[in-house]
Amino acid sequence: MRASLYKCSVERHKPKHCTTDMTLTHDQLIRVKSFRNFNRIRVRTQQGVTAQFGPKPCNEHGELAWTIQESSVLTANYTGKQADLDAKRAEIAAAVEIENGQQIEIEGRHYTVRVVGENFFDPVSFIPDATPL
Repeated sequence: MRASLYKCSVERHKPKHCTTDMTLTHDQLIRVKSFRNFNRIRVRTQQGVTAQFGPKPCNEHGELAWTIQESSVLTANYTGKQADLDAKRAEIAAAVEIENGQQIEIEGRHYTVRVVGENFFDPVSFIPDATPL
């Protein structure tokens, strides 16, 4: 009996406007259409980091999902450098493309994408839906 009551209350509070454009996962590579550079941006989640590194605080703001932009380093020429660069470019070109204001889902939670800017370490924020699931 309790399980059916719980299910009804969950369904009642489920947001009606929560249609998502796509689902993202921990460690997934994404790119932002409006950025002029091909940036390697990874999605991170509290659940994914905990599974990977154990239960410890992983970000100072208590967010459940965030992004990290991988840094770039200038290097001298080395054997195989062009092949490495081509592989990275192909990986970024194949990444999921997101835009500002887009509705997405990460680990069952609904978010709105907020593009902060390509010059930031965390260039994309995920704003949680205010309506509880």
